[in-house]
This record gives sequence, C-alpha cells and structure tokens, in this order.
Amino acid sequence: MEFRCMRVAIMIYILCLIQGNSLSFASLDAYNLNSFPVNSETSLNHFTVSEDGSSIYIGGVGRLYRLSRDFTELTSVSTQDNSGNNTNKILSIVPRPVDKLISCGSGLSGTCQLRNLDDFTYTKNETLSSLKVTEDQNPAIGLVVTHPAGVDVNLALYVAQNIRRYQAPISANCLSRSDGICQMDDNRRTNQIADKVLANFLIRYVASFSYNKYTYFFASQLQDATGYSQPNYIVPKLSRVCQTESSSSMFGFTEITLECRGENNILYSIVQSSQVVDGQLFAIFVKNNEDESFDLASQSALCIYEMKNLIEKFEDATIDCSCVRDGGSIYSNNNYLSSAQCRLMIAFGKICFRQPRYSDILKLNFKIIMKACIHGRLFKGVWQLLPLVTDYLKGSTGGQVQCNRVRSILPCTTTQLARYPERKAVLGPIQGEVVFEHSGETFTSILVTKTMVQTASQNVAFIGSQEGHLLKVRFDVANASSGVVYEQLELHSSVLSDTWISNDNESIMVLTERKLIELSITNCSQYQTCDECIKPGSIGGDPYCGWCTLEKRCTRFNDCYGSDDSERWLPFNEDECVTVSASPEHLPVDVTTDRNVFLTVTHLLTNENYFCHFGNFISEAFVSEGNQLICQSPDVATLPNIPVGEDAVEVELSLSSSEYNIKFVSIPYYFFDCNRIKGCVDCSTKWDCNWCVDDFTCSFKRDRPCGDVIMDSETCPALQTGDTFIPNGVIREIIFTVQTPTASTSISNKEYECVVVYESTETISNAILSDTNEDNFTVTCEKSQYPYTAEEQTVNASLNLRWKEREVYIDGTNNVVLYKCSVDRPDCSRCLSNITTPSVLMCIWCSSQSLCAVRENCNQGIQKVCTARPQITLIEPTSGPMEGGTMVQINGTDLGQRFSDIGRVTLADVLCDHGRYEDQYKVGKSVTCMAGAAVVKMGLVSVELTDDRISQGDVMFSYNDPKITSFKPTIGPSAGGTLINIEGIHLNTGQEVEVNIGNQSCHIKTISSTNIQCENVKNVSNSVQKLSVMFDGHHRYASQNFNYRPNPRVASVNPMKAIVSGGNRITVTGERLSIIQTPEMISYCDGKTSSETCEVDSDVRMFCHAPVCDIVIDDVTNNVSIGFLMDGVEELRHWSKGDHLFEYVRDPEYDKFEDDVSDYTGTLTLKGKDLALGSQAKDIKVYVGTEQCTNLSLVTNAVVCIPPSASPPAGDLNGNHTEKRLPFVIVSVAHS
Repeated sequence: MEFRCMRVAIMIYILCLIQGNSLSFASLDAYNLNSFPVNSETSLNHFTVSEDGSSIYIGGVGRLYRLSRDFTELTSVSTQDNSGNNTNKILSIVPRPVDKLISCGSGLSGTCQLRNLDDFTYTKNETLSSLKVTEDQNPAIGLVVTHPAGVDVNLALYVAQNIRRYQAPISANCLSRSDGICQMDDNRRTNQIADKVLANFLIRYVASFSYNKYTYFFASQLQDATGYSQPNYIVPKLSRVCQTESSSSMFGFTEITLECRGENNILYSIVQSSQVVDGQLFAIFVKNNEDESFDLASQSALCIYEMKNLIEKFEDATIDCSCVRDGGSIYSNNNYLSSAQCRLMIAFGKICFRQPRYSDILKLNFKIIMKACIHGRLFKGVWQLLPLVTDYLKGSTGGQVQCNRVRSILPCTTTQLARYPERKAVLGPIQGEVVFEHSGETFTSILVTKTMVQTASQNVAFIGSQEGHLLKVRFDVANASSGVVYEQLELHSSVLSDTWISNDNESIMVLTERKLIELSITNCSQYQTCDECIKPGSIGGDPYCGWCTLEKRCTRFNDCYGSDDSERWLPFNEDECVTVSASPEHLPVDVTTDRNVFLTVTHLLTNENYFCHFGNFISEAFVSEGNQLICQSPDVATLPNIPVGEDAVEVELSLSSSEYNIKFVSIPYYFFDCNRIKGCVDCSTKWDCNWCVDDFTCSFKRDRPCGDVIMDSETCPALQTGDTFIPNGVIREIIFTVQTPTASTSISNKEYECVVVYESTETISNAILSDTNEDNFTVTCEKSQYPYTAEEQTVNASLNLRWKEREVYIDGTNNVVLYKCSVDRPDCSRCLSNITTPSVLMCIWCSSQSLCAVRENCNQGIQKVCTARPQITLIEPTSGPMEGGTMVQINGTDLGQRFSDIGRVTLADVLCDHGRYEDQYKVGKSVTCMAGAAVVKMGLVSVELTDDRISQGDVMFSYNDPKITSFKPTIGPSAGGTLINIEGIHLNTGQEVEVNIGNQSCHIKTISSTNIQCENVKNVSNSVQKLSVMFDGHHRYASQNFNYRPNPRVASVNPMKAIVSGGNRITVTGERLSIIQTPEMISYCDGKTSSETCEVDSDVRMFCHAPVCDIVIDDVTNNVSIGFLMDGVEELRHWSKGDHLFEYVRDPEYDKFEDDVSDYTGTLTLKGKDLALGSQAKDIKVYVGTEQCTNLSLVTNAVVCIPPSASPPAGDLNGNHTEKRLPFVIVSVAHS
C-alpha cells in the first residue's frame, strides 16, 4: 500500500554516541620564535636558507615550500609523480651566476632540477640529466661548492650516495663554467662499485663539507665490502676529493677511518652528522646494537677531531699507499671500488724499488720528501741530508729536482686511489676526543657555536635526537671533555640533520619530521633568580647568560650596564651568587642602644652607595671596609607585631644601590622577645636569653639580673626520661626523677602537678616531691586511672611536671605506656609467651573468663601454664601437587608459646617438614611447613605439640595431579602482552603457580581450578615456544606450542577525524593485525585517555570506533594524539603524535521539525549544523519508528533519506512513547 501523505512526529532526537573508557624539559615557548608545521599527511626532509636569511626553502615528501623570514608560506608546489611519494634527498641554493634552487628526490626517476627561486618552475634543460639519486630510502648528500680560482668549472654540485655496483658513489656535477656552458665531460665520478661487493653493502653517507680546496664526505660502512673478513664491523669513514683535479675519474679520491670510543671502551660506530668550526670537526656518533648492523641504539656521543691532524693522515694515506711503506700495499683494501689498488708511478717506482743499495734510505725519507711537496715547496735540507737520493733524482730528471714530479703521486693528479689501512699498528683509525656521551637518546643533528664569557670561551652544541629532543651542551674550549647538558627542549617529533644559525648568531633553525622551528639562541629573562641563572655549585647555567647583580636580573653580557666590572655581571659558571650575612644575626625587639647591624656582602661594588631595608624601614648603609657595610636597625615602634604563639618576628633585610631602586640581595632577619619563651632549654638555646630560676621566666642577657640564672641548656632542670607501664583502667601512681644540675633550692621549693596527656585528654594529679638532694629530687604522682578507648595493645602518653603558680613546665617529657593485655592475645599461648607479652606487663591467662588480663582484673582461674589443645582453623593453600614441595601455612589458636613447642605436623597423614621455617612461625597463630610427596588423596591436617597435645579440627589438605587440556590463542606478537587462556583441571593447585612460554614468564592475571589467564612477555620473533605450568616447582606441559610473530604494524588510519562523542567508524590498515585478539584504539585528550575495541577484519585491515574525546572545543577542531593497544606493542600506543595528529570536531546538531511534525513527501530531509563536519554517510542511521531509512546521503548541513513506504508503528525504536500515535524519527550518529 502506498501512502500519499504520512505525518511523522518528533519529540526528541537521540544521538547515539559511543562512550569510551575514559632531565625535566625547559619550556619550548620560552625560545620559540617561529614555526612552520605541515599536516599529518606530509613528512619533511630538508631545508636551506638564502645567504641573507630572507627566504627559507623546505623539501618534503612530494612537496617544496618557500617561506619568508617570518615563516609566512609564499610558494608551495607538488613534486609527486606517478611512482608514488617523492622523498627529498638534496636541497641547496646555487649562488650566482646560476641563482637557482637545486632539488633531488627519490621520485621523478631520481633526477635533479634547477628550479626558479621564487616559484620553483624549471625547464627540461634545467634537469641535470647526468645525475640521478637512488629511488630508495637511503640518504644522499649534496654540497654546492664554489671552486678555487683557476678551475674551469667554478660551481659544482658534489653528491655522495649509496649506489650499487657499476655505479659511482661520489660525483662532482658541473653547474657553471667560467667560460661558458657546462659540458658532459665537466662532470667527474669516482670509480664504479666493484663486482665483488656484497649485494647488501651500504655506504651510509650523512654529511659533507668543503675545506681548503677539498670536498669531504662522512659515512659509515662495513669494514670489508666483500664480507670475507669476520667479524665485519661497521666503521666511520671520512673521504675526500680534490676540487682542482681535472681528471674525470676522480683519481684523487682518498679515505681514512675514524674512531669515536668513549668510557668503558664503548665504540660509537655510526656517524650521524658533523660540522667544522674553527679548524675542528665536530661529529655525532651513535652506538649500533650489533657490530655488523646499522640498527641504532639509544646511546650517543660527540667527538672532536683537529682538521690539521686529519689532513696529515690523508697525506699519510696517500704516501703509504704509493710507496708501500709501514703496512701499505700495492693492492689496497679499498675493495668496494673497481681499480682501486695502489699503483706506483714509473719514475718513483725506480727510486723506491729498483735501486736496492738505496732502498732503505729512500724508504726512510720518502715520506719527508712527499710531505715537503704536499705543502708546495721542497725543503733544501732534505737534499743535503740525502745526497745519494739527490744525485739519483737529478740524474733521472735531467739534473733538476721538481716538486711537481713528486706531487704527481698525490691526490690531485695520481692515477690510483688510496686509503688509510685501519686496525694496524701506527696506521690505525684516528681517535676522536670524546667530548660528551649520553644514554637514552639517538643523536641526529648538531650545530656548534661559540660564546665568550669573562672566564673562558665556550663551545655550545645544539644536538637533536630521534626521540624529538634538542639538547644544549656546553663545554670549555680549553677543556673540551667537560661537556654538560645545561638544558633540553621537547620538540615532539624526530629531529632531522639539517640546521641553520642566523648571521648574528642570535637564532637557530631545526627541522623535525613535521615542523620547521626557529628558536632563540637563549632567553636569559626566563630565569628569575640568581640560582636559576648561573646555578652555582651545580652544572652551571646557560653560557650565554649571567647575573646582573645590582639590577637583580639574568641578562646577556652586553645587556647589563657596566658588565666589564666583574662584580656587576656574574657569568654562568660563577661559584656563588651575591650573598649577605649579618652580625648580630638577630636583635631583641626592645633594644634601645647599639642598633647597628654589620653586613658582609659578596661581590660588593665599593664605588656605590647603598641602603638597608628592614621590611619597610630604610636606613643608609655605610661602607666599613672591603665588602662590609654598617646599617642601623629599626626601633620597636616601627617593627611589626610578633605573631601569637611565637617568640620572634621575621622581616626581610635587603640591600639596594643608589643607582637602582632594586633590592638586589636579601636575607631573613629576626627581632625576638625573650619574655615569650616558656621553657629553660628554649630560653638558653634560642636568641640571646637567660632563664631566671626564681620565677621561671626568660629575659634578655643584657637586661638587669633576676637572681639565679641559667645560661647553658645543659644545666636546665629536666625530667629524667624513662618508661612507666600502667594497665588500662587500673589505679596506679607514677614515680620519676627530676635532674637539677644547678643545685638551686628555688626549683624544689615550688608546688607542682603531674600532667598526663593521651587521646587528646589531659589527666592532672598532685605531685609530691621527696628525696631532694644537690642534683635531683623524686616526684610521685598521686594514684589515678588512665583508661583509653583504642583497641590497641599499647597507647603512649606524655607525662610533664608543671609549676602550679604560673603553669610553667619543667623541661623534658616522660613516657607512660598504657596497655591492654587482651588485645591480640586471644589464647593462652599468646598471653603467656614472653615473645608476644613482655614480662614487664605482668599479664596472666584468666581461664574463668578465657581472657588475657592483669591480676587485678581476674577473680579466679589464674593460669601460669597452658593446657588447651591446639585448634586449626585455616590452611593456605588447601592443596598441592602429588610430588610435594608445597609450602603450607597452618593457622589456628594455641599453636605453642614458642617454635620449639611444635613437635610434628602432618597433611593427610603425610609428614610436613616445619623445622626449616622458624622465621615464619607466629606464636600461637601459625606454623609453616613443606609438604612431602604422596599419591593423589585428601586427609586431615594435624599439629602435635611437644607436651603431647594434639590439634583438633576438620581442616583438610588435598594432593592433586594437575593437567593442561588446551590454551588459546596460540599466536601473538613478539612484543608480548598477549592474554592467554589456559584450560585444565586442578590448575590452582599449590602455593606458587607459574606459567612459562619457552624460558619467559607469562604473568598470571586470574586463576581457578579449571582456568588460568596470563599475559606473556617479549620473545624472539618467528619463534615457536613450549607452554608449561609449574606447580610448586613441578612442571606440566601443554600439547600445543605458542608462535611468536613479528609485531603488527599500522600503516594508515582513515579518516583521521571524528566527533568528540566518538563512535565514528575508522578503517585501519597495516600488517599482521589478525594476531591481536582484542585490539583497541586510544585517544589522548587533555590528559584523559579513552579507548574503544576494534574488530579485526583480516591480516591487513581492522575497523575501530573513534573513542570519546572528553574536551570542550572552543573552536571548530582540536588535534590530539591517538594510538592502539595491540597487546604489548609499545610503539603503537602513541601512533600519531607531534604534528601528525588526529582531529576531533564538534558534535553535529540536528534541528527539530517545525511544530515537532514533518509531512512525508517521498524523502525525509533532516537539517542541522556541522552535520558533515566530523561524520560520513556511513556513520549515520535514520530510523522512522522501528524501521530504517534507505538511500541515505549527507551534505554539509542536511541528511536526506527515503522513509519506509508504509507507516511504521507509533513510538520510538523500541515501541515506547506511543501517546502521539505517530512514529518517532531517531538519528543514530557514529554508532554501529
């Protein structure tokens, strides 16, 4: 039946929104000047800055950006091609006359383009056809070099990359010629990779630089490219080629091996980045996890090499290779380049090897001749020392010695390659000076600069890490090994190798995978105190900062007026801040004469005028001598009142200079009143007071005498300490002694009272003095009761002696121990045992009342010997494996007064060994024993005492034979964290149940007779392990094995957006997802964590619902981090972070129908706000009554669908609320 008109009523829309389970770092904001983030779909690779700093260029995956100096985006172009992502590998500005941006990437067939600096356009002719970078993810290093004068090619791009066999790893590519256009033969290459190289051989180039007409390349590689040498270590190599060489084959290529070895002989083998500063090469290295692996550990170091030493070693490498001396070889170990052996020049071959009678001399001195020519001249003294050589050289060269003939075997014109043989005596790798080592970080970038302070020049290294941190490391130029991290910043994303420092050295730029950040080199003003600024007595502060003393602020050197004066500006490594001390250290409030206070001030400028501030009171300070000042203190009328209950008032004593109205140093200063002190000890130890014995008062030492006085606290009268034991509620007197070292009769001739305080109550009784002599007297407190309410064995009370007339106490407190015999002594054993009941308490067992009490409280039935039989009430555990070995604790009453009372223990008539467990015996309460072996059975537990008393009770113990029948799952990630359910019988048998998978524990979560649930731990990937359960040391094995697979990987999350109430259907793709039983998606919103369970569809796909994000969104969106709970795979718990974040948007708002009713016209249109902002059509379901709308479509602010053709029953989805006789329209958003 077709309805032409159907009226649909709405009372309320129900949005069904899934509810989910809901070295410190310095502040980045203190340094952040500018930042340029990219969206979560983009990764950044490199950046470069124009020479004047006005333009910034960034290369990312598939995109190039141009920014202004203030980080405004000016241009952005795509570099994608049909092959997929294009990772930027080289990005550099080519100076005039070319004036272009060169960009190379893994896409576009690995070509390099010379692009316009403004809009990135380029022509076909501006593609470097002779150069291609690899299309894999291995790095390539590019450096634009302006050649020295006289070289035809005046601009060249030097490239180093890991190219496989038959390719050249290093090339120099012409960008500009002094006389015209670059030709193909202007490009130079190193020899190709040799055939014998390992298939997986990698030269991992990471840095390059130009220095004294050479281009250098830094890399790490396997020591032996052929793999013949074992073990085959990873070694760092420094290579160089000559910029003035004309040979197209770069025969001048030379390399040497470096080493960075730290404390405990730790070898850092993988170089990450480097920088040359003032003739020093700074390089960061990372330890590899295995000797032959490029797998980086979180352990790094910074090493320094002197360039002059490196240059000398390069020269040694060439000479040793050419002349076969001291370990050199005609056939070099540089076995990854073809034709790399060291061949000798013919002329010098004759000199070195064809004249045997001269050979020793020539070998000895050949290096001297070579080095003389390397430096551009031939020392005359060489020929005078070598007349035989000179004659021969003259004869062989037409009677004239020419340096260029000697230099013909050096790098720029030689026909062979040379290398520096490592790991040999004398010719070993070059050791770097380890400046700084750091655990927990994988270093990725370095930028070094210098700052000058008064005491010494400082190197400052800004080091980025893979963990997303920027470490600021300071070390003296003169003592480089003293590297210290003085601050670190959290950048939230892995730091890449590119860095930049401004021309004025005031800011730096660092690049992360998601953001380019410009940071101020320092921010001294963030430090509010001297201690924060220079950190005296610790590691020291920021080397750019110091404390401006009179201005009381942390500043740069030039920002502090008069900083040339060493006392005005204290550098970061100053041993102490400005301090002040006062004499006297305190004064009485009512002092009328001699109100002067002497101040000693460190770092005091003597040519200034100063003022003293005592709170609001100001007086002029006069320089006494050196660093001393004299100030006048305020009188009593200008001082603040002493607080109630206190005996002194504190004011701030501070100093200011006439130059600045700033209190630059301060200390607390006290004005005291002796009259407020009530005890002798306090009076004679605090301030400058005396205790008056006659009237028990405290007075200032300089006041008029008050009779006998006590000036030393050791002569004060005091209670002799000790413990007095009083049973609860029993009337007793208390007797104690008062020591009177002063021998004054004024003390004993007073009336006193005893004050006992406990449980916030005060019991007072008269004190009777007796046995008075020269140094003590006895006090007896009249009999009194001291009942307490707490159900504790003892309660401590304090006993004091008080002078009645003035309610002043004699110093010292006696301890009164109030006790109850009955508490925790429920049976005769515990009552009469001297272990649980000290004899001083005098407790007895009152059998008529079955109570432990004092004699006064027991009328009859006093027992001194226990006769009751032991009673067993509980054992733990109640079962054990039939093999025995279970430790059993037997609990009950009257189980002996001491361990030696226990004679024999049996479990089901099987002897249980208790003799080794005396330390676990509890008097009267429990006995511990080890079960013996037995057959499967059950029986009574029995304890027999040495006096033949045998326990009673019906507590049973079972000997079981537990079995495993099955477990699941049988597969999980190598990271562990998989929840495994084990089925069987008697699985809770024994005291200690342990589950193992292979040799690793599986942590038990729950256990019952038929089920154990445990969580496994990390194990070897792709391994098959046996599951076993151990019951008190006895194994049971499962018939199945557990398979550890490689951890799952999440590749993509789509969409990366949801509404704040969650529930959106999210598609997650990856690898090995099906090995996780119950994956969950997590969101981290404003410090709160929420999660939702995901449904695994296949090994490569699963569906999740977005967790709720419990935040208030002021704007439209909020970006948060998300992750996945995939058993123990930690790296997925924070899958998106930094700049790659998940987006939460406002919930949609649906409008009600006008008058709450809508007419049916063939389609149903629902309008509202933000309907498509965070939802897709698949997230929305519309119900008319109990039936669902079909053909649903979603636009920005409307949902359109086709209702059922016939009117559904009245009411909502569940058939309720039928009073309007019309079906409800209900919208379900983001809910399956």
